[in-house]
Amino acid sequence: MDAPFIRDDVELLRKHCPVEWKTASGFRALPILFRGVRDSDVSISWFGSVYAVVMIFFARLLGRRSVVIIGGVDAARDPENKYGIWLSWWKRALLRWGLPRANHLLAVAEPLAAELRQRVGHPLPQLEVLPTGYNPDRWKPGGQPKGATVLCVAHCDSHQRLAIKGIDLLLAAARQLPELQVQIIGITPAVQSLISTVPSNVTLLPPLPRNQLLPHYQRALIFCQPSRREGLPNTLCEAMLCGCIPVGADVGGVADAIGDTGVVANPGNAEALQKAIAAAAQLLPQSGLQARERVMAKFSQTKREARLVQILNHGKQ
Repeated sequence: MDAPFIRDDVELLRKHCPVEWKTASGFRALPILFRGVRDSDVSISWFGSVYAVVMIFFARLLGRRSVVIIGGVDAARDPENKYGIWLSWWKRALLRWGLPRANHLLAVAEPLAAELRQRVGHPLPQLEVLPTGYNPDRWKPGGQPKGATVLCVAHCDSHQRLAIKGIDLLLAAARQLPELQVQIIGITPAVQSLISTVPSNVTLLPPLPRNQLLPHYQRALIFCQPSRREGLPNTLCEAMLCGCIPVGADVGGVADAIGDTGVVANPGNAEALQKAIAAAAQLLPQSGLQARERVMAKFSQTKREARLVQILNHGKQ
């Protein structure tokens, strides 16, 4: 899997040691995983997938160490939204066997750690919370006044992703907030055709490269995370670093990220989301600066780097 947050970790670790980044799927992943584990001191899997279990098995077989990062879908079992690896009986069985045998399990948010313990049915003493980290020099306010705009960034390439990311809730909320301009980035053209009605104050944009998001964050007054399921959303934290007032549904690590710098709404409720956005629009711009300070304090990239390096060096004497 190629994702910006994975690239961030790879770049952090490459400052301290050689890193081989492997991506593969299907049966052809097996020899790639075996060789990767064999030729490494420590193997890391982003997400607790079937591939992570195979990695753990090879690591134990070859006397290597394994680390699994729990990001969200790998702790979830949500039949209503057809979301989560734990929906599959055979994947559940593999995860229950494999995850307790990893040397380290790193959840990006405490609610995910608690959910994973419940799913596995074991205390998991090797499980800890290690949030993703963000660079305040890369994500920063632009200096210009912010307009009456609400921004949401959510990659949606299917109807299911629209539901998981709560885009329908945001569209319903936007209809009741005609005084605000709402911009949603990440809706693929094919999925845009699935949305029957788009309010006149809403603009839908396709996915943008990460390096093109900064000016959008800098212009927005409010960043909205209306998801029904989440880990610790990268776009939310990046937007907060850019001085956006955060609004989000109380799922995963969203409430912990927002704290008292924005407004948290009950999940899956368009009316609650609409009221939360309206309340955020009444907050002073200073709230956006407080949001930046919160992310800098709680989700430091330097702290994540230090802990990852400590884990890699564990046992090296």
